[in-house]
Amino acid sequence: METYAGFLTHADEQIGRLIDFLKQTGEYDNTLFVLLSDNGAASEGGANGAFWEHYSDSTPIAEMAANLEKLGGPKTHSLYQRPWAMAGVTPFRRYKLWPYAGGVRTPLIITWADRIKAAGAVRQQPVDTIDIAPTILEAAGTKFRDVIDGNKQIPVAGRSILPTWASPTAATRPLQFFELRGNRAIRSGKWRAVAVHRINTDFSRDQWELYDTEADFSEAVDVSARYPEKLRELQQLWWAEAQRFSDPPLTEPVESLYRANRIEDHFAEPSGVHRRQ
Repeated sequence: METYAGFLTHADEQIGRLIDFLKQTGEYDNTLFVLLSDNGAASEGGANGAFWEHYSDSTPIAEMAANLEKLGGPKTHSLYQRPWAMAGVTPFRRYKLWPYAGGVRTPLIITWADRIKAAGAVRQQPVDTIDIAPTILEAAGTKFRDVIDGNKQIPVAGRSILPTWASPTAATRPLQFFELRGNRAIRSGKWRAVAVHRINTDFSRDQWELYDTEADFSEAVDVSARYPEKLRELQQLWWAEAQRFSDPPLTEPVESLYRANRIEDHFAEPSGVHRRQ
């Protein structure tokens, strides 16, 4: 984790160099910055952590201890242990690849001196990565084309969040569906439904869970048994959105990729994590 912190320090310094240059050239006030991370903390390091290559087996602790000075160098990948992935997304559950908030919720910082006057303000409206491109296009005065070279394009699921820059109450999209390697989720208002998929099993056998994110920010309490009609509503919404924005809406993941990330190893709850009904 010290190596990761060092990289973030380096990245921060380089962003600072860019900002200094833009200010020197008079372009800073008219520059839109969008800073976000890609997904929840990565767990590919396994139980012990891994040094040498991505998606390899965990490196023995004694071997890592003997090579600590090589961390961050050109021949190491520095994959921290899986418990650090859990810690990295606290208070949410799970991590990268999972459809829970721990796998998809990330920080987002947007600044544009000429257009965003509420410097340092925090916005609470839901925003998804798919909203970023429409936002940038609207800021530039353009939009996605419906047809390119005679080919009708699949519609973009996102919507510009530009109005939120001026208003903490501006509406964003009311729902968003997720899918990655068969794992699914959908957010609709305060409700979030989640389904984790085991490779090479029928999608109809996936167990869905339901969370009230207003009452349960960290998705700790599955209320699907308490609100079965709401769960069915969100399942239907997921299929409607997937059929509208994905082609095909759902497919079995490529087994080599699935195995490489060893998601099958993760189905048991990590030690110390208890689920409440």
